[in-house]
Amino acid sequence: MKLKSDAGIIAQIELPGLEHILFLLGLICLFVHSILETPATLLASLVLLPAATCAYAAYRRGVRGLSWAVITPLSYAVLSLILAILRPPRVTGWVALVAPALILLAPVIVAAASLVSSLVGGVIGLVVRRLAR
Repeated sequence: MKLKSDAGIIAQIELPGLEHILFLLGLICLFVHSILETPATLLASLVLLPAATCAYAAYRRGVRGLSWAVITPLSYAVLSLILAILRPPRVTGWVALVAPALILLAPVIVAAASLVSSLVGGVIGLVVRRLAR
């Protein structure tokens, strides 16, 4: 029985692409925003990183890269729902009556914002891909 060398096994492992790294950074920024609540982390997690993820994926893989425009908003919405349940929004006064609705509304807003920025990034990636060739 012949064993494969370590170099052969390591060569078969595919490293994650830049779109995976940008996607995970966006999820981490969304999580950090739930703790720190700074505008910079919100901007990065809902606008910059989804757009960069889809732009790079569309540039690298063409139209197939636009699948990230669906994956990204859905994942962000699920994480936003989990974070809203674990850490409900702080509200006072009569707004406290609609606090449960805010928990359900937060993922919709997050999904819409990241979907728009993902689609814009995907279109930019496709245009750059077309111009580069």
